[in-house]
Amino acid sequence: MHFTIVGKDFTMTANFWPCLVWSFATEHPDQDHLWNQHPDHPCYDEGDLQKAMGHFRLKNSETSSVILVVHAGAQKAQQDDFERIKSDCEKFFSSIEILNPWQTCSCK
Repeated sequence: MHFTIVGKDFTMTANFWPCLVWSFATEHPDQDHLWNQHPDHPCYDEGDLQKAMGHFRLKNSETSSVILVVHAGAQKAQQDDFERIKSDCEKFFSSIEILNPWQTCSCK
C-alpha cells in the first residue's frame, strides 16, 4: 500500500520504493517534488509527515481538513506504517477522512 494526503492547498504522496519517498505536486520548477526522507530504512516513522511538510515549505495547516487515501498495491508499506501516518494526520490536521476505495479496510 501507499498513501496520498489531499488538502485544500496541497497534495502529497508517500510511496515506498522500498524506502519512504514523498512526492509533492508543485507548479514551481525550482521547488523539489521528490524527497527520499530516510534512505536507511523503509518504514514510516512518527513525525515524518511534519518533516515532509517542512521540507516542501508547506504552510502550517493545523486547522485544515485532509483526506488520507490508502492505495492498494505492491509497495512495501505495512499496517504499522498506516497507523503512524494516520496518527500524524490526526495530530497535525483538524480533521481527516480516510478513503480506501480499492478494498475493505479494517484500518479505519
